[in-house]
Amino acid sequence: MPQKQLKFDSLKDLDFGMIDKVFEKEIAKAADDCHNRPEDKTARKVVLTFSLTPRMNGGAMDRVEVAFDFATKLPIQKSKVYEMQPIINKGKAVGLNFHPDLPDDPEGTTIMDIAEEEGK
Repeated sequence: MPQKQLKFDSLKDLDFGMIDKVFEKEIAKAADDCHNRPEDKTARKVVLTFSLTPRMNGGAMDRVEVAFDFATKLPIQKSKVYEMQPIINKGKAVGLNFHPDLPDDPEGTTIMDIAEEEGK
C-alpha cells in the first residue's frame, strides 16, 4: 500500500485502525456517561492530542515521531452526604460510625435493633 498523508480522516488507516478505535471508545464512554447521567449538565470532553517530535539523523531531520494521547474528562460522580458520628478515644477522633440501616442517622434505632437488644 502506498504512503498516506496524516490527516484526521486517515487515522483509520494507521496501525490497523488502532487510533481510530481508541477514539471511538472514548467518544462512546462520554456518550454513555451522558446517557446515564443526563441531569448533570457538565460537558464531557474527549481530547485527542497529537505530539510531534523531530528525529535527527546526521544533522538533518529525516523523521518525525508522532504520539497520540487521549484524555477523556467526565464530571465527577458525587454521592449524597451522609451523617456519621465521630469515635472518640482519649480525646482524639479515631474513626467514624454510621448505622447500616439508617444512613442519615448514625444514632438512630430500628425495630430490628430493639429486637436484637431484647434477644429476639
